[in-house]
Amino acid sequence: MEKLYAGLDVGTTRMKLVVYDESFAPTEKILLPSPLRVKGLRAWHDPWELFNNIKMLVGKAERIGVRALGTALYRASPAAWKPGGEPLSNIVLWLDREFREEAVKLLPLPAKIASRLPVVGVAFSPASPLPAMSILRREYGGRVWTIDSLVAEWVGAGFVTVASVASLTGVFHPTSLRRLTPLASLAGIPANEIPLLVGEAEVEGRISGVKVSAIAADQQAALIGLGCLEVGCVKLALGTGGFATSPHVIRFEGVQPLTVLLHNGRVYAGSETMMPGIGIVVERLAPLLGGFREMEAVDGIKCLEEWDGGVLAMISRPHSTPGGHLPTLFIPLIPEKPGWLSCSIVIGLGLTIVSLLAPHVKVSKPRVMAVGGLSRIRGSLDITAAALGLTIESYPHIEASARGVAFLAAVGVGDFELKDVSMLRPEPGEAVIHEPRPAPLDMEMWRVLSRALARGPFISALRGLTRRTSRAEL
Repeated sequence: MEKLYAGLDVGTTRMKLVVYDESFAPTEKILLPSPLRVKGLRAWHDPWELFNNIKMLVGKAERIGVRALGTALYRASPAAWKPGGEPLSNIVLWLDREFREEAVKLLPLPAKIASRLPVVGVAFSPASPLPAMSILRREYGGRVWTIDSLVAEWVGAGFVTVASVASLTGVFHPTSLRRLTPLASLAGIPANEIPLLVGEAEVEGRISGVKVSAIAADQQAALIGLGCLEVGCVKLALGTGGFATSPHVIRFEGVQPLTVLLHNGRVYAGSETMMPGIGIVVERLAPLLGGFREMEAVDGIKCLEEWDGGVLAMISRPHSTPGGHLPTLFIPLIPEKPGWLSCSIVIGLGLTIVSLLAPHVKVSKPRVMAVGGLSRIRGSLDITAAALGLTIESYPHIEASARGVAFLAAVGVGDFELKDVSMLRPEPGEAVIHEPRPAPLDMEMWRVLSRALARGPFISALRGLTRRTSRAEL
């Protein structure tokens, strides 16, 4: 009987269970909503709702005959719970800017002083979950850490944290995973309340008859799901947020160093750029355009010919990152042109992707593999390929995060070795290919423009831009 493996991708708006055969071809896919509660700048999930949905999907995996399951989780989002997994608060914090900024204000004085230090100071910024963990511990006690540790307790794996999530907490060095206990202490979290660090495929848990043998952060899992663990590739994820992740460390402004994976004592380090909320903005604008399919049909290069370089709006879902306040989406305004709004979104998404990829492309000419629902907007990726002079492979139907943790689950039960990850790398022939081609605007100017806007301290802005804009003016 063929062995089956499952990847459970716990996303911000829905959960996806994907079952894979031994060649990691998908055999079944099941979706459940994962409602994100939003009120102003607050955003959170109900932990009991998450747990019940996870149990429901794992139950389906058990009936299908899955041997081992891995879980991909969104970014380092804190929660508080009793030993064993019973939540003490009614929230799992997501990109909850209001709570995180309030938590920064309530940090002990030594932590506020440390927040001004270079490099380590980011651990006490709203971009880090550490201040939120500090306030949760003060209010609830119990165990306070990130969602991976809560899920590990749910499945009986103990009080552990996986490297790909731990590297984003500020308590572990982002690329060496050295434990930075003094930073946790400054936030009021004693050393004995820091969970045990384990590798992504070293989890030992179970729900009913299914072994849970892997947990990983979603973006790093997606990198693995594309077989991208060596220098020379970049994973571009275009979903609720936009993420460009490289399996090596690059150092430019706005780039987040992180750990991709810890396996057999070896740390696989990487880097990431992000723009939160791209998908949320496009999703809310889509009905105005007649639906998402309208954007899929737009010719991005032709849209550039319609745009005179006039006015650009920068729409942002407010969120602090180590690089400052980053925009969510650039929108060129093309008045008095037929279909101008669809063109604006396609051009704006393209410019946004350019700013995501620019630091990674500075290092080399990598193989760029795009996944996620927004990768179906071909015109935006055509613009990106033209702007950066590289080929982009788009795989909108590959569930990269689920595939990555399903593979790690198979590694965890000893059916595969990590070196077998190359089998996951898709063949270029399976992709929609976006080749660089001549574009009607000065792409070098555009790259400079996108970097200048991304560095700006504004949450939103309107700027008059013309073809006469020069690099010197920027």
